[in-house]
Amino acid sequence: MYNFRYKYPIALGLFAGLVIIFQLILHQGTAVALAFAALPAILLGIGGIIHKQYTFYAFFILNYVIMGINRYIPIKSGMIMTVLALGIIVISMVKEIQTRQNWERSKNFLTFAWCIWLVYCILEIFNPSALAAPWSIAIANYAFFPLFCAILVPVFFTRYKNFQWLLIIWASLTLLAAFKGYWQRNQGFDTTELRWLFEEGGGSTHLINTGIRFFSFFSDAASYGASMGISLIVFGISGFYARKKWLKILFWLAALGGGYGLVISGTRSSLAIPFVGLAVYLVLCRNTKAIFTTAVLLIGSFVFLNYTTIGNSNRLIRRMRSAFDLNDASFQIRQNNQQQVYHLMKDKPFGIGLGLAGDKADRFRPVNRHDPLTYMATDSWYVMTLVETGIAGLTLYLLILLAILFKATYIASFRILNRELQGQLYAIIAAISGILVTCYGNEVLNYPNGIIVYTLMAILYIAPYYDRELNQHEANT
Repeated sequence: MYNFRYKYPIALGLFAGLVIIFQLILHQGTAVALAFAALPAILLGIGGIIHKQYTFYAFFILNYVIMGINRYIPIKSGMIMTVLALGIIVISMVKEIQTRQNWERSKNFLTFAWCIWLVYCILEIFNPSALAAPWSIAIANYAFFPLFCAILVPVFFTRYKNFQWLLIIWASLTLLAAFKGYWQRNQGFDTTELRWLFEEGGGSTHLINTGIRFFSFFSDAASYGASMGISLIVFGISGFYARKKWLKILFWLAALGGGYGLVISGTRSSLAIPFVGLAVYLVLCRNTKAIFTTAVLLIGSFVFLNYTTIGNSNRLIRRMRSAFDLNDASFQIRQNNQQQVYHLMKDKPFGIGLGLAGDKADRFRPVNRHDPLTYMATDSWYVMTLVETGIAGLTLYLLILLAILFKATYIASFRILNRELQGQLYAIIAAISGILVTCYGNEVLNYPNGIIVYTLMAILYIAPYYDRELNQHEANT
């Protein structure tokens, strides 16, 4: 009988493997599925020589740029990321054979919460209106990646320096994304981007009457704006707590890049990230000077955008200002769409099945089985969750998210003594709070934002280990 510590990676790996093999058989044929089945043997050999943190860093970097790659080289992004996640699980198992891994760190509330959500999503396959193909695609981003990060990040990032390197890599990627957005705005789009805008329909949401919405190497401007908003809050706040001068400079440069990217994306819902994030930080920090500075910044920004017309000649400011206008045509259309969705969902407490919300599901349904909901624009991560998992699923999902945040806030506020680490945790909680509000306006927990958020959540729950490490180091110096 195997030891308890093997259960997490084995169960997670088997589940991911079965989902991928099933999907490959459906869409690629038996030969490709058999080739994939041989992949773990190859990974076993690779796992013996690759350092475990490096595998996750590579996974994190690819997650950040894979949608940009997909624009130039059409690939199955979701399948690639799931295969890589499975590979990382195999590598962790190889490391377990070589040296015992500390799986105890993964046994926390976050893992428990995401396990509950995974079970619900698995049960959705029995939904009468569910289809296997879209379910197998959607469940990865819905439930597999959150649990994957909750289990493996604590095992891989055992030292505080591992977390710091993750922040450094992320800050560098943020600057790269900001530079690409700057290049688009000042030098124009390349041939592939122009084709996406004018031939593939991207222009309908990115070339609008208020101007051009820039998207860098992301799938769309909404994902770009949300990601830049997270970076703005995390690095802007963390910069004040970083002890090393070069880290302060890097973090603040990344925050500036994030702010620039957020503005040029023209994504109004993403403005919730800095506003909500700063408000949450104001409550958490319990520092008079920080509270005063944050409050002035928040109130000043709100008054400027909502009660003045200063800068209206600038289209970027004009578009941000429209986010506060409840009579805005775009906002009214979304409200009407949501009302229609709520009406159609009254007799579907468990939804219509994973992966079937919006027109993305059209390719999965025969002509005579079209559901009106598959034509409705959800325009919101939560509305999409409502349609696909029902009011029961959305309620469970929101309760899980709130519980995760409340527990993380308790950890950061009462179990962390190191000031630098506590400030970084406050920044993460503030940013996650902001993007969860933004999810009401856009479907933004896709690549790369979903995995970034799930990784940050895992960091929040292993922070006490970092705190003990830092305090012990300070006591010995």
